[in-house]
Amino acid sequence: MKILSIQLENFRSFTEASFQFHDITVISGHNGAGKSTLAEAVVWCLFGTDIAGRQKQDEKLMRLGEKRMAVTVTWLIRGKSVAISRTRASRQGSTLLVNGKRAQLGQIEGWFGT
Repeated sequence: MKILSIQLENFRSFTEASFQFHDITVISGHNGAGKSTLAEAVVWCLFGTDIAGRQKQDEKLMRLGEKRMAVTVTWLIRGKSVAISRTRASRQGSTLLVNGKRAQLGQIEGWFGT
């Protein structure tokens, strides 16, 4: 499995950003460029936690002053393109979608573990 792309909306310092990956996934850059933020976005998208595994951190991950954030990570899993999206648009938590449909219980963990 590999990451094909990452789309961010109001996640930490990113207002809107899109990153495309090809044969090899490499994230490099100067200090403060957002490398760790990309890793944290992937973790939040998959598991709904911050990078340390702490739950209920959405408010700290959302861009200051915004009410909505979203991350979509498109993967190549078992030869198929799979778009996993997590959106936080209210105080009631986030919504997890797989290819535009609500994720099934255990679906993400089945691919990635916990």
